[in-house]
Amino acid sequence: MAITREQAIEKIQKLLALANGTDKEGEMKNAMRLAQAFLRKHDLEMSDVELQEEIQDMVTEPGMEFTRTYQWMWSIAHAIDCVCTTNHFRSGYGWKFRMHFCGTKTDVATATELFKFLYDTIQAMGKAAHYPSIRERNSYCNGIGYRVHQRAKELVVEEPEGEMDQIDGERCKAIMVVKEKELTEYMEREHNIRTIKAKTSNGSMSAFMHGVMDGENVPLSVNPKLEG
Repeated sequence: MAITREQAIEKIQKLLALANGTDKEGEMKNAMRLAQAFLRKHDLEMSDVELQEEIQDMVTEPGMEFTRTYQWMWSIAHAIDCVCTTNHFRSGYGWKFRMHFCGTKTDVATATELFKFLYDTIQAMGKAAHYPSIRERNSYCNGIGYRVHQRAKELVVEEPEGEMDQIDGERCKAIMVVKEKELTEYMEREHNIRTIKAKTSNGSMSAFMHGVMDGENVPLSVNPKLEG
């Protein structure tokens, strides 16, 4: 009877735990041999097993505090969820609230850093645009956020070209499916809330479209050299 990828990883984890937990050399060697056999049979690597262990330990970071909300904040939060495989949510209402990201410890750290980077970048772009009214400036920033979100979604669905890239791409897709499933269950179990929908502009359409054009060049990573 065939077993799933997750079941194979679980079996390997148990074998590794047995190998690390015994003081008998024979048992240790046998467990390691079986673990290696499972890795080869199911086309897995130790990094897959280690990642699965990380996935099973979802976290929520303390959150970044803000005293004002903008529509574009939710757009970039959704964009970050796409590229980092996280989920965001808001706690607190009124004039003070926190933006949180949930996911694996590594993904949450990356998402938090990227959110701060994009928030500061779009704020600076809005000020540099020199729009005469706050309404126009907010519409411009909404356009940037909208395009950043669209680009993030496009990045996720890009098809790999080479044979090795396709193999790596399939592995990445499988990992993302598992992470998203675990993350959804974690959010329902720990928070029982949903993310806030990204919105388009209801202000100045010309300023919004200007932002959409400028949003094409906003980096989707803290280190732009990592893109592409």
